[in-house]
Amino acid sequence: MLDARARYIYIRDELMAENYFEIESNQYVLEETKESGKTKLDVIVNKENICIANFDEKKRCGFFKDGSTSGMKKCSDHIVFIRNGDSWKICIIEMKTTVNGDTWRAVKQKVRASFLNCLAIAAVLGLPIVETETEVYTTYEHEKFGVNKPKLGERYTDLKKDEWDKHRIPVHIAGDYNNDYDAGRIYFKHTAYKLERDLDTNQLEGVLVLS
Repeated sequence: MLDARARYIYIRDELMAENYFEIESNQYVLEETKESGKTKLDVIVNKENICIANFDEKKRCGFFKDGSTSGMKKCSDHIVFIRNGDSWKICIIEMKTTVNGDTWRAVKQKVRASFLNCLAIAAVLGLPIVETETEVYTTYEHEKFGVNKPKLGERYTDLKKDEWDKHRIPVHIAGDYNNDYDAGRIYFKHTAYKLERDLDTNQLEGVLVLS
């Protein structure tokens, strides 16, 4: 019988693009290097894991639409797959300086694109994913939701009260059956992680422990 670990290690190391994954470790330094949102995050993982740094800059599945209207063009900044017993979960990390209604909508689209691309990668590696255990982390300095105005044709949702404050993020992956808003959505656990700015480096810094 094919050993599951041997399969994913072989495919990861021999068949995937060079340097697509970080060298497996229990600690990673994940960064956003754009001047407008420079961030350095020390990520500690105490379990077997697979890390994809700078996921948004790497090639992903070519069978998704890449236009802006589909929301599949951009992905989140970093991904960590973590093993929990016989299954694996996906941890999605998005780095922001300021979060408001518009940036939160963009985060949700990036999370959906990241999640679906991660499912494809996990299938190739042979990693059994429990979708509902997916976790999303947004690092930020300022939260400025203010008054939320829905876009034309969009159902009103208080993004801060109903999503941000409830530590959950919806991912729309199916039709809204019978006009049921939640019928086509999965809600993932969301952690908003406020970082501090280092005045010497002028970048946001913090430590995130994943388990």
